[in-house]
Amino acid sequence: MTTRTYDYILTIDNPSVINKGDTILSNTTSTTGTVVSTDKANSNIKVKVSNVFQEFVVGENVAPVFNRVSSNVEALTYTNTASLSVNGNSFQINGTTNTFSLPLDVLSRSNLTSDSFSVFINNRLIDKSLINYPSSTLGDTGFDFKPIRVVTTKTVPGAEGANVHTQANLRIAGEQAGPFYDFLLGSIADTFEVSASNSHFTYGIEYENWIHANLTSVVVRADEGNNESIPFQAKAFSEQVTGSNALISAVNNSNYIKERNAFVQNPLVRLYTIYYPGEWYPANPNGNPTGEGEGRRWPDGFPLRFAEVRGDLNTDVTYNVEFGGINYTPMPINSGGIDIDSSGTINEVTVDISNFDGLITQLCENPDLVGNNTSNACFAVVNGEVVTGIDPRTIPTGATYTEQEHTDVLSRARSNGLTFNQTVRDSYGVDNASFTINTTEDVNGTWKREKMDSRDLLGGVVEIQSTFANFLDYWPEYSKVRAAYSNVLEMTTTLPYRVGDEVFVRANTFVATIQAIEEERFIFTNTALTLGQGDHLLIKNADADDEAYVEDNFKIDSLQNLDERVATFSLTSWLQFFKLILPRRKYYKNTCQWIYKGEECQYPGPAGGTIPGTSLSANNNPIAANNQTAGSIAEDECGKSFESCQIRNNTIHFGGFPGTGRTIPK
Repeated sequence: MTTRTYDYILTIDNPSVINKGDTILSNTTSTTGTVVSTDKANSNIKVKVSNVFQEFVVGENVAPVFNRVSSNVEALTYTNTASLSVNGNSFQINGTTNTFSLPLDVLSRSNLTSDSFSVFINNRLIDKSLINYPSSTLGDTGFDFKPIRVVTTKTVPGAEGANVHTQANLRIAGEQAGPFYDFLLGSIADTFEVSASNSHFTYGIEYENWIHANLTSVVVRADEGNNESIPFQAKAFSEQVTGSNALISAVNNSNYIKERNAFVQNPLVRLYTIYYPGEWYPANPNGNPTGEGEGRRWPDGFPLRFAEVRGDLNTDVTYNVEFGGINYTPMPINSGGIDIDSSGTINEVTVDISNFDGLITQLCENPDLVGNNTSNACFAVVNGEVVTGIDPRTIPTGATYTEQEHTDVLSRARSNGLTFNQTVRDSYGVDNASFTINTTEDVNGTWKREKMDSRDLLGGVVEIQSTFANFLDYWPEYSKVRAAYSNVLEMTTTLPYRVGDEVFVRANTFVATIQAIEEERFIFTNTALTLGQGDHLLIKNADADDEAYVEDNFKIDSLQNLDERVATFSLTSWLQFFKLILPRRKYYKNTCQWIYKGEECQYPGPAGGTIPGTSLSANNNPIAANNQTAGSIAEDECGKSFESCQIRNNTIHFGGFPGTGRTIPK
C-alpha cells in the first residue's frame, strides 16, 4: 500500500511551539495531523493529516495536543520563579540543575519504575527515553533529564582521521534530538558550523547539560492505575492538554503532490531498497537488525540500493542518484504498475533488474552469503548497538565496551595478531565491518553457514520510493571535466547544465554559478573552482527535499526468471505474503531433521554428560540406528526417530513434530 510522507507545508507565526513528532489540532476545521519535520528558520512545518478528507485553512490556529491520565494524585510543579522543597532538597528551574525529585505519593509505591510517573515541561509530555531513572544523584527518589548526546565522530572518505561528518549525518542526528532539545535548549542547528551544503564539516555541541531557566514549569505527576498492563490501564479517563497556538498564514501542498500534478514534470525517479530476507529486516531507523537478529550484521552487500530514472534523459550523460544522503546505483530496472482489483487485493508486481554483471546471480546462488566467523569474530558497536561477527581488524584502536565479555573477546583477538589495520578497514569501506567467507579464510578462521539462509531472496523486503529528479540531493545528470582554466571549464558535454545552475565538485567546498555556456563544451562560472581533469561536476538541487516521496513496501514472492541478461522478481504486498513456509522445513511426525550431535541436537554422548537444558544424563552406551546397543562408539548412530531420542534422554531436542500425522515419505 502506497504511503505518504507528508501532505501540507504550513507557514505559521509561532514555529517555536511546535516540534517534529507533535500531533497538532486546528481550532476551526478540527483537522489533525502529525508534524513530520520543522523549518523554524522559514516558519514552516510539514504535516501529514490523519484524515485525507480534512485540510487546514489559512487564518485558523493550530496547537500541539497531548493526552495524559486524569489522575487524582497530587502532582509536583517546579517553576523558574520560586524553589520547591521536596524530600529535604530544594529545586528550581534556574539553568543550573538537571535533576528533580519525585512526588512523595510515588515514592510510597512498590516496584517503582519510570512508568509510575509522567513529566511535562510547559504542558509538553516528555518521552521517557529522555529521562534517567533512577537519578544519578537522588537514586530512586528522583530523575535526571538526559544530557545532550554528542554525535560520535566519524571518518569521511577523503578526510580520513578528521573529526568530520557529512551534512546528512548531522541532519539525522539533529532531528533525532530535535523533539526534545529544540524545545528545551533552543535550535539544534545552531550547534553546527557549515561552510557549504556540499562540504564535509566539523561539528561541535555548545549547549550545557541543563534545561533553560526561561522554561516556566516542570510538572511531575503520578499515574494511578495498573502500571503492569499493556497498554497502561488508568483509573480515570485521559485528558487532553493543548499547547500554545500558532496562526496559519499559508497552506501549500507537499512538494511531491505539486510536482505530481504539474503540467510538465521533471524525470521520475524510483529508488529501490532490497533487504535480505528474515531477521535482517531493519528493526530501527538506523538499519541495525539487533531487535530480531540476535545482534548480527547485514549480509555482505545488503541492503541493495538501486535507482531507476525515467524521463527526458541523455544517453551520453552519467548519472548520480543521492537522496537523503543515501547513494543509489543507477540500474536498468523495469517495474510494472501497482494494480488493485475489485476486491481490494493488490495484484502481483514484477520487477526486472539488469543482471549483465552477474550481481543478482551471485546473491541468489551463493550458499555462503550468510554466516559467521566462529573463531575470529568480535563484538562492536554499530549504530549504537552491540553486534557480533565483526572483523577485529576493522575495530578502531581504543574501542571500549561496558561489558567485560566484549572486552575479553577483543583483547584475545588483539593478542592473536588481529589488530586494527587501515588497509583492511578501507577494503571493507566502513569501521566495524562484519566478516565474509573470504575475509574469514584470510585469517584462517572457521566459517559457519546460517541454517536459515534464503535462496532466490524469497521473503526479502523491497521498499520502493517514488520521487522526482528535482528533489534529489543533486541533479542526477552530470558530466566530467576535461580541463579547467580559472573560471572556464572544458567539459565532456554541457548537455545537463543550464545558465544559473549552481555547480560544485565533491573534492572541495566551493560552489559556483554558471554564467554562460559556449560551443556545448565550455562552461563559464562566476568564480574559479579548484578541480582537475576527470572530476564530476555536480549540480546543486535548489528544491532538494528528502521527504518528497511516496513509498510502497513489498516482499519477494518468487524469482520468476534468472539469466545472463535479467532477473525477474515477483513481488506481493506485505499482508498477502503467505506462501512462505515458517519454519522453513517440513512437518514430519516421527523423523528428526537435525544433524546428530549438531547445534540443534546438542546430544553430548555416548561418552556421557548432561543434556543441555535439562538435569538428565546422556546414555553412556553407544546406540545403533535400530535403537539397539552398539558394539563400539564408532557404531553409534542416531535412527532419527522419537524413540532414538527417548533412549538417549534427549527428547527435548527432537527435531520432528509428534503432534502432526505426517511421516517421512519412503
